[in-house]
Order: sequence, then structure tokens, then C-alpha cells
Amino acid sequence: INADGTLINPSSRWGGMYRKLDNTSLPDFALDFWIMDPFFENETFNGKIVFDIGEISEDILKDERMFFENGLPDQWDSFDTDTTTWGLVPTIQPLLNAFHSHPSSRQYEDVGYDGLSSAMGKEQTFHKDYIDKLALLFGTSSQAYNQAINDPSADDYHYFRGSDYDEQELDVIERYKRFNGTEGNSPTSEQYTEPYPTASTTLPNVEDINNNTELDIVNNYMSFELHINQTDFNAREYLKEKRTVQVEFNNGETDSITWYNIRIPRSAFQSIHSAPASIPTKYARVYLTGFDNDVHLRFAKMDLVAIH
Repeated sequence: INADGTLINPSSRWGGMYRKLDNTSLPDFALDFWIMDPFFENETFNGKIVFDIGEISEDILKDERMFFENGLPDQWDSFDTDTTTWGLVPTIQPLLNAFHSHPSSRQYEDVGYDGLSSAMGKEQTFHKDYIDKLALLFGTSSQAYNQAINDPSADDYHYFRGSDYDEQELDVIERYKRFNGTEGNSPTSEQYTEPYPTASTTLPNVEDINNNTELDIVNNYMSFELHINQTDFNAREYLKEKRTVQVEFNNGETDSITWYNIRIPRSAFQSIHSAPASIPTKYARVYLTGFDNDVHLRFAKMDLVAIH
């Protein structure tokens, strides 16, 4: 990490998301999506998007323990927890996917996947060695130190609206940068800091994406890498359609923007741990990696379509 909080080697990192799929037995399919020309704003992009489809481990924090926020202790229930490399994890078995009925307990439960609250100082205590090392390296006035002391796990949530965001006149991209944060993303109406609801969900964060009350840790999936660079933009091999449109920007200027409809057949995916024909389509994961600067990709639609 650098003194300003940026990564020394960002291309070695990744970021993405995944979800469960409702149709788990597609015999043959294609991944179909529309993507805006990724080189419109930056012609020097060099990285890749990875698409994984199949059985994907739900163990987000690699400890083989199922974390669920509503299993954490509060002033009403003294549930036991274990300490892991990442933080705290409940030792009880989940029964309901819901927070405690007492609104005042939400501050103890709605703390993210590490089970630690930065607002209460628990993250700071747990990661004290790391924070002290940043202070020694860069000083307590550095951006790296201040980011770490405020939110060591970098998991704090912020609704895309907010009077503070309005005052800073943030654009759309900046407003959504913390929307996927898991600490504080389920405030009660008593916790709202604005005159409108600011929760992204009313449910606890859990490492149980398919809601079967178990932690599925099997990795058995298909993978496809879409290269994002001018010399090896392999999406052109699977181009189904493209459309160029005139767009007027906020500053009044206009320009032509191209959208690509890409359709990647199942046969183009590489199997991980199993033969492609035997892999059930239970989950889908998309992540970006290999980029050495900020990248914003715009998708209009993404589906799995059956091939008959």
C-alpha cells in the first residue's frame, strides 16, 4: 500500500460479485450480454473480466465457517462466537434469516461479514497491529492511516444518496462506491440519518447465498476470460450485434458510442475440477482483475439463454 492509500500493485487484485441462479439444469446455454465500448474513455485498458458458472463456494471469508450477522451477540442474547483470521463468527446454527426483533440490537448485528463494528471500535482493536504499522510507515496524518483507522476492514456502507454526497456534488460512480458495503447496510428507521429510508436490504448478510442454511464449499464450475485490451479484445469472436448511437453528455457535448452484444456459448468455457457436461448451473460469478487503474464497465443486460 502507498501513503495515499492506493495499492502498490493493483493489477494483482480483483473485485467482483456473484449470485445464485434459479434454473440450475440448463443442458446447453450461452452467456448473453450488452457491453458499452470499454475503450471509449480509456484506450489503454489492460485486464480481463472472468465469468464463472457452476458450483461456487459460499465461503467468502475462507475459514469453512458459515457467518451470519443475526448470530452475533447483542444486549438481548449472549450467543457464543469464535475468533478467526478475519474476525468473529457465530457458533450457533442459523434458524431464521432475520435480525433480532429489538431495533436497538441492530447496531450489534449489522456489522458486516467480519463480525466486527468499526463504529464501536472493534475493527480497530482487532486490526491494531496493521494500523500501528501504517502509522510507523507513513505517519498518522497520511491518507493510508486515516482510511485504516476509520474503517480497517473497508466494509462500511453508504446509501447512494446523502446530504454529505449532495454537498460534495459527487457523480453517480462516486455515489455507488460504498453501496455494496456490508457494515451498516440494514439500518432501522430509528437509525436513518436522512429524511428518507437509507437501507439497501432488511435482511442480514450471510454466507448462505442459496438459503439452504448450510455453507456450500464445493468449487466445480466453468470459467471464461474476456480480455479487455485493444490488441486482444477476444469479445469480437463472439460478437452477435453492435449498435452505435449518438449521446449527449451533461456538458452539452455529443459523441458516438458503440454497444456490443456478446454471446459466449457454453462450449467456450473451460471446466474447473470437472467435465463441463456434469456441472450444474447453480451460481454465476463475475470479477475483474489485471487492471492497473480504475475501470468502469457498463453493461445493459446479462442473461443465460438456452440454446436449442
